[in-house]
Order: sequence, then C-alpha cells, then structure tokens
Amino acid sequence: MQTDAPYEEGWRWIFLRIPGSDSRITFARRGEISHGDKPVLALVSDDVDADCAAWGPRGVRIVSPPADAPWMPGGRWASIRDSEGNLIFVESWNG
Repeated sequence: MQTDAPYEEGWRWIFLRIPGSDSRITFARRGEISHGDKPVLALVSDDVDADCAAWGPRGVRIVSPPADAPWMPGGRWASIRDSEGNLIFVESWNG
C-alpha cells in the first residue's frame, strides 16, 4: 500500500504500488476518473476462458467473450463490466 488517507466525509484515497515499479492502482469514486468506454483496469489471468465461464454464472457481465488476441500469439482476451459498470480488460497468454 502506498497511500490510505481520508478524503471527504466517508471516503478515502487509496493507492496501491507495486514494489520497485512506477506502476500503481488508484481507487476513486465512479465519475471522478472517467475514461468513457475504455477499460479502466487490465488484468492478467492464467485462463481467460475458465475465468469467464466461472464469472458468468456469478452475474459478471461479459462484454466481449474470450477470443484470440491477434496482437499476442497464443494469447486470449475478454472484457467484462464490474458491479459499477466499469469496463475491465482481461488477458492470458499461453506462449
């Protein structure tokens, strides 16, 4: 955890940072960070097909079902929406 601090009444700023990396994840209220219909998060999965098969019955909205990733030989990808409507990109690679 990089930052966990109060922000307005009932809210917090939360930043997660990967040790040794400039990358970080920022959590914010919906609407404060807007990317339109672009993914707000990219996840790497061991098996996108199996994950989507498990997530569907649990109510996860699969926007783009698993498909081959032409930009990554041996890769697969899908996109889902979280409970807040954010678009999330998921990919796996078996190369």
